[in-house]
Order: sequence, then C-alpha cells, then structure tokens
Amino acid sequence: MFTSMTIPLGFGVAIMIYFFGRSYQKLKLRETIIEIEDDLPDTIFQFGNKFTEQIPIESAVREYLEETELLKMRKRSMASFFSEVRDRIENEGVTFNKAIFGDDKLLSKYPSVLLQEIMWIITEGSKKGSQVLYKIITNISTYLDNIKKIKELIYDLLVETSESIKMQAKFLAPFLAAVV
Repeated sequence: MFTSMTIPLGFGVAIMIYFFGRSYQKLKLRETIIEIEDDLPDTIFQFGNKFTEQIPIESAVREYLEETELLKMRKRSMASFFSEVRDRIENEGVTFNKAIFGDDKLLSKYPSVLLQEIMWIITEGSKKGSQVLYKIITNISTYLDNIKKIKELIYDLLVETSESIKMQAKFLAPFLAAVV
C-alpha cells in the first residue's frame, strides 16, 4: 500500500511545488502594491504641504525627503520612490515629469496603477502652479483617506460576518450529523 501511494503523492507534491512557485512572485508583487497604496494617502498629504510655500515641485521633493529622514521614515516604499525621483532630478538634471515618465520609466519598479495615475495627475497639475497643485494633492489625499476608511469598514463587516458563519457552522455541524 505504501509503495502504491508514492506515485500519487509524488505527483501531488510536484503539482503543489509548481503552483506555489508560480504564485510566490505574484503574492510578493501584491504585497508590494498593498504597501505602496497604504502609504500613499499620508505621503501625498505630506508632499502636498510643501506647496504652501510656493516652491517648485523639484524643491518640494528634496524638502519632503529631508523631512522623512528627520522622521526616520526612510525605509517605506514611497520614501524610496521619492528618493529615486530626487536622484534622477539631481544627477540627470531632468524635470519631475521626465524623472518619472522618462525613457527608463521609474514607475515600472513600482507596479501600482493608482500610483501611476496619481503621479500623472501631479505632473499635469505642476504645470498650473503650486497653488493649484496644493489643492489637487489635498483633494487626492482626502479621497484616498476616505477610500482607506471605507476599505477598513468593509473589512470589519466581512470579518464579523465570517466569524458569525463559522460559529453557526460549528454549532450546526454536530446537530446535522446527529440528524443524519
């Protein structure tokens, strides 16, 4: 019996390893996207506050990074994104728009569609001036914060519902087994 089970177990283990290996990269990418999108509302708000001083967007990136270094938020994904933007602006002498959407796109390292859309809105808004950009970024930050609150509320409701279903299943399963 043991020898006859080795072939199906071998196939099962091989299939399990194949699908785990195939989904591992996707799960890692998903975690990266979730981390980026969780950091986005706070980062955008802090970045937007720099435009109350009527400074260009390139200077705002530099000041934002100096502030994050003081607050020791350097390890977060959005801080590293803006650090790469600053490095491209200073080393290559390009604008904010070229640093993000240039020849070798910076956003390919950060696969969030939400981040791409927000950066496009910010680059287009930077053409209108810092006051308009401040209003745009403040509205985006408020919108993202509201989305985050709604997401947490939905998650809480789903957890409550699933716990209720689990409790009912634990209660009803022995009863149904007895009836059967």
